Amino acid sequence: MNYVINGNHSFEVTISAEVVKKTLLLSPTELSFDTTDLAFQTRCMSVSLTNSLQSYTKFRWEVPENSTFSVQPMTGEVSPLKTIMCSVCYKADGRKSHYAEMKVIAESGIHQLLKCTMVLRKPNVTFLDSKLDEIPLNTSTKFMTMMYNADYEDIMFSVENPEPMPGCEVTPESGMIRARGVLFLTLEMKLGAVVDFRFNITVSLQRSTSIHLRVMGSVGYPKVVIKPDVLRLRRISVDSFDTHRLTAENKGSVPATIQFALEDFPEYRISYSPNRNSAELVPRDFLLPPGRKDNFYLHFTPVDVATYEFLLPVVINDILGPPFMEKPLTQRPKYFLEDCERKYEKLGQLRPLPIPTRLPNVRVDYTVAGHILCFSKLTFKLTKMPWPNMKERTEDSLIIKNECRDPVMFIIRLDDLIPGMSPFTLEHQSGVFPDMSDKALSATLKLGEQIVLRVMFRPEGPGVFKVEAPIFVREHKEGDVFNHLNITGVFPRPSIRSPIREVHFLPIPLSVNSELNTFIVTSFYPSDNRAKAIVQSTLGSIDTRQVPVTLKVDFYDGNAIRAGEKASILPLKITFRSEVPTAFNTTIVFTDEDHLGQYSMIVTAVADNCLLTTHSFPRTQMERFHLDSQNAPEDRDNNRRSSFHDREITFVGTRVIRVKSFNLRLLSNSSILAKGVSAFQSDLSVLSMVSTVMGVSDTSDPTFSYTTPSTCRSQVESNNNNPYPRFPDPFDDLDYALHMRKALDAVESWLYEQGFRCSFSARLPEGMANMVGSVVTRWRSFKPKKSESSSRTIIDLLGNLVQSEVVQSFSKREFPSENLARVEYVHSMYEHLISFLTVQGACIVHLPELLLNYEDYNCYVEQIQPFLKTTATVYF
Repeated sequence: MNYVINGNHSFEVTISAEVVKKTLLLSPTELSFDTTDLAFQTRCMSVSLTNSLQSYTKFRWEVPENSTFSVQPMTGEVSPLKTIMCSVCYKADGRKSHYAEMKVIAESGIHQLLKCTMVLRKPNVTFLDSKLDEIPLNTSTKFMTMMYNADYEDIMFSVENPEPMPGCEVTPESGMIRARGVLFLTLEMKLGAVVDFRFNITVSLQRSTSIHLRVMGSVGYPKVVIKPDVLRLRRISVDSFDTHRLTAENKGSVPATIQFALEDFPEYRISYSPNRNSAELVPRDFLLPPGRKDNFYLHFTPVDVATYEFLLPVVINDILGPPFMEKPLTQRPKYFLEDCERKYEKLGQLRPLPIPTRLPNVRVDYTVAGHILCFSKLTFKLTKMPWPNMKERTEDSLIIKNECRDPVMFIIRLDDLIPGMSPFTLEHQSGVFPDMSDKALSATLKLGEQIVLRVMFRPEGPGVFKVEAPIFVREHKEGDVFNHLNITGVFPRPSIRSPIREVHFLPIPLSVNSELNTFIVTSFYPSDNRAKAIVQSTLGSIDTRQVPVTLKVDFYDGNAIRAGEKASILPLKITFRSEVPTAFNTTIVFTDEDHLGQYSMIVTAVADNCLLTTHSFPRTQMERFHLDSQNAPEDRDNNRRSSFHDREITFVGTRVIRVKSFNLRLLSNSSILAKGVSAFQSDLSVLSMVSTVMGVSDTSDPTFSYTTPSTCRSQVESNNNNPYPRFPDPFDDLDYALHMRKALDAVESWLYEQGFRCSFSARLPEGMANMVGSVVTRWRSFKPKKSESSSRTIIDLLGNLVQSEVVQSFSKREFPSENLARVEYVHSMYEHLISFLTVQGACIVHLPELLLNYEDYNCYVEQIQPFLKTTATVYF
């Protein structure tokens, strides 16, 4: 460039400039994080971005998606000659990488790398290692063990050998152990050989280290003894029967499952009762606990002349048996176990155990002779109706004929057929005239002779009557009963029924009406009557005469009961409302003005001021009320006027919605209706009757889906498989599902921080249920460190919250080691715990058995509850 001074002097100037791209200086370029033992500490470090230029420079960060690291701020602008600090944080997630290379990119496109690494230490996970109990042969047995994560970050795990040996599976195979939480592993074993076993379960943690569970145990042989071992039965007639008692005893230390495979022997039946007409048949898989002795009865009802000689087809644990007389090898246990034993011979850690040489065989010998007396039939079913001109059958005939060459004398005992004392009488109609007394009817028939007797039913009042009159034949079975004359008479009494036995209202906030639409069925009333509902005045510890609690029943289509055998369906509405926190169990008794019929319905209800209930209820019910206002404008206006007048909220919206939800429930439970209504009448179609009453033309609409009988659903909830109060499905993305998951996370966080004081992370609900006495008693050697033995169960949680000596006394007691005793103890503990919480003012109506984990619940229902029912006294 040239320039001139004073017009005469010319000079030349050279100007140069260096152009650079905008960039930032990153410092440092590598970060290394370390784990911590401090709860809730955020692991963050900072990096600097320096702008050495005289102009503003923009930047942005790029972070890999599978990274456990994050940066704040992600974008920004640095002033000239200034420095900005960025925060790099680490959030533990075992599913993501613990190493990441992040880019910071300036507006010119120049980028720099930031390398972040988390230095992982060895995971602090405790694994129970102990000897298993003896398990039964060829029976699926589940054991639960747990891993406790003492770290403050989640740990990823995977089972390296989910099938450590044939017949053993470990689930789940992979997953995440929450920080300060437990994870339960289930070992399901089914071994078909009597052996000692030992193996290791290897679990990989964070893909960096492994822990091992040493499993040792043995398979117990089912030492079942059945007596007598020989049934040498006498020669009987084809018109007779025979019954023999068998006694099965389990002398082993493991449960045994017994099957009587009588499919190829239709003449034989096994039952618990000596009465061959009893319905107490032995189930196909009968469980015989260790040390238990049970009696069974083998009933033989021949159908033709034959000779029977066989071994009773007994199968034990679905592998031992059945034995056959023509195959002696099948009478030895080794015959059925040798295939499985060969499979386990290749495994060096299995050692065979000695087994008995013979199975518990029972030999049966029978000889069936021809006809002695021929009976037209031995079972009579008679009915009497309380109204004239109705179809009834109060009389029938019994024909007895001699088809034997020799004269035959028979006797029918009349102890239960005495006129004036029994509704049944037996009279001579034609044929050979018998000798009759107050105690017996006897006659002697020659070849071809017959006698016809009239069986009559004359009841004095309604009821179901049954008589079993023994028949004896001289010189038959050494004076034992030849057969029985079975007579059943029905004089129907007025009855009230409903497909719903229990009503469980949803938890609701205060001052809210919760309504249930259902119905009762009345039948066999001799005259017109009226139904009524009696609600107990005292609801648990709440007296409705002093506290504003409402539980009422309305028959909104009338309560008139029509006389006759056809059923009357009376729709009704049960309403619950409370102004104070309450929880109760009570009974509603449905009867009539003359108290001829009665039906009791158990009702459970909860109303509280809990935030979880209050927030969930309006969040899930707003759409329901919105639907009501759209579908029924006339009812919407009525509701608006009534709401301004009464200032109340009704749980079920308008009348239209109630009727439709009632139809849904009625038709979706057609199987329940079929069982309930068909018991009262056989000539009226249940579904057509329901359609007529409710105004529905087609009951086969596939849109009618199952709903809980104790709740009313609207069409809004049909899109959600699990509506309130059930927890949503994992893949449900409705607003209700999102809200409930957040609520659950909040409860779990509160339990971790406040309830368990940062020592234990509870997973609801399965984690809390499994911890109570289920695992610890089976793995007796587990002794965690003192710092790790903090609160783990609901007992410990309550002890931390209320510091009550009553609660603390629960945890001081030792759990029984025997499984049934342990389940019964845990059930009793929950029962006392519910009583304690109720006294403290908690609004709970839980059943103790429903708080058990799944395995313990099955054990309680199948083995403990039936015994309690048989020994309990019921008062009406």
